[in-house]
Amino acid sequence: MEQVRAGTQERPVWSSQTIFIIATIAGVVGLGNIWRFPYMVGENGGGTFILAYAICILGIGFPIMVLETSGGNLTSRGPVGTFRCISGLWGPWAGWLLVALSVAIMSYYFVVTDWTLGYTVDAVRGSLGTFESFTSGFASLWYFLAVAALALAVMWNGISYIEKISRAMLPLLVVGVVGLAVYSQSLDRAGRANDFYFSFDQDLFWQLST
Repeated sequence: MEQVRAGTQERPVWSSQTIFIIATIAGVVGLGNIWRFPYMVGENGGGTFILAYAICILGIGFPIMVLETSGGNLTSRGPVGTFRCISGLWGPWAGWLLVALSVAIMSYYFVVTDWTLGYTVDAVRGSLGTFESFTSGFASLWYFLAVAALALAVMWNGISYIEKISRAMLPLLVVGVVGLAVYSQSLDRAGRANDFYFSFDQDLFWQLST
């Protein structure tokens, strides 16, 4: 793995542009687009919501991602160091705000990920139960600690582990999404669901809830 110098500290970099793109795709897709996106589409107008979502991603999300990536690539520093280079007075505060937001988001994702891990284990064991039964005992806590330990191990070992995991998990993600899409077409009323998925309502599009 290559190293770049940021001030007096050597920092690792991605081994290739391809693996960086793979890791970025894996991070952008994320759990929210698998778990939360489908019911958000169902509750907010189908294709109308998808169009609004795509506009927000291209108009807001993508430019912010490019700015974050460009800033990190230019300075070879973390959020605090990058913003300190931009503005010595207020920059560190903005960087620490991003760090705090990341911690808050990750605490939320850890819980959802431990649910996912727990349900996956129960599905393999053939002992799927209700959500209340899953969260009533200590099983959810142990899965949370397992997810936290795995995340800590990846961060501790740095970019090299992120590259390895991205190479392995992104193909599994693609296979899983394609498999779910194919399976969904075998369900009852799949045609009506497809019509709703590609529908567009102009009045609904301009509502703030969408």
